[in-house]
Amino acid sequence: MDLAHQYAQALHRAVQERGTDPKLFERLQAMLKRRGHYKLIPRIAAAYEKLTGQERHDAVHVRVAREQEVEQARKSAASLAPSIDPHVAIDEELVSGYTVQSRDFRFDASGRRTLIDLYRKLIA
Repeated sequence: MDLAHQYAQALHRAVQERGTDPKLFERLQAMLKRRGHYKLIPRIAAAYEKLTGQERHDAVHVRVAREQEVEQARKSAASLAPSIDPHVAIDEELVSGYTVQSRDFRFDASGRRTLIDLYRKLIA
């Protein structure tokens, strides 16, 4: 593991613990200048981007048709992936219900899916 990757991991941990405080980035830049590692910033940024991209890829995404279905969808997502806080979005394309999606699975409890299945059965 190279030095830029180690700095990126340390920055990632700090951001998770403290949030995106601008002083955090200023202190990081000052420390890199002091140690003579300022030229590593582009490589640190690339490694940090990979870490956060990987985190987004591992996230759980919940799409709901209406605001009233958010709580039911959150419970379903919690039963499928209890350690991950889901990202919830309202999707106007869904007729009713919700979908829960992650890198490893997809659970579709939407009215749209039900209507598509019914249509396929009728035309078959």
